[in-house]
Amino acid sequence: MRIFAIASVTSLMLGLALTQAGHTQDGPVETGLPVNDPDDIIALCGGDPSMGISGFEASCAACHTLAEGEPHMDGPNLYALYGRVAGSADGFDYSAAMVASGEAGLIWDRDTLQPFFQDVDAVVPGTVHPQMPEMVDEAYRTNLMTHVRLTTTPPPPSLDEVVVPAEVLEMEGDFAYGEYLASECASCHVPGGNDAANIPSIHGLDRDYMMLALYQYRLGARDNTTMVNIAARLGDEEIAALAAYFAAQ
Repeated sequence: MRIFAIASVTSLMLGLALTQAGHTQDGPVETGLPVNDPDDIIALCGGDPSMGISGFEASCAACHTLAEGEPHMDGPNLYALYGRVAGSADGFDYSAAMVASGEAGLIWDRDTLQPFFQDVDAVVPGTVHPQMPEMVDEAYRTNLMTHVRLTTTPPPPSLDEVVVPAEVLEMEGDFAYGEYLASECASCHVPGGNDAANIPSIHGLDRDYMMLALYQYRLGARDNTTMVNIAARLGDEEIAALAAYFAAQ
């Protein structure tokens, strides 16, 4: 079983609503946390994944596979490519140049893949890789990247795969800071039970349960889009402070 525990993300709280109803999102943003909703992936990448299929077949399929568990070929399997350190896929014999680039901090994301597709040697000096003239076309690269990210991004974890790290559970939580942050929650949550829109009260909610719920939202295990985006911007201190405040109400 996969067990997910998230590192801290420094950010400001934009709001809090532990609910499945009545909210919309303006658009996806990169937060350093997993983005695994297909519509969000397509919006972030900005390409046409259907066009990227033919691009992958023409430019990449001879050397790479995409699905989890598929074997390496002349190039590594690309499952879970985004966010991966260069040269780190288990079981593949990388060039010394690729390993060195990974050790120097190269991580695969859209900002590194775009120039890599266009000029491999400029991103990973010393790599022997045929230049592909079709990669000069930015739209071609974008469509290809959209297809690859959509295809190789792992699904969100299930609820029972998410745990709050022990060191976070041990945080006392700053009550005053939680009270300050909680002012943003008042627009959706009221004391004393569900409101007219059936949004539940979180006043008096068990501290550990609230922390776990926010972690589950951060990883997309709970699928409310507003809460996923909000929780992605909460650091561990914010989560601990909110949980401490609401548990005391």
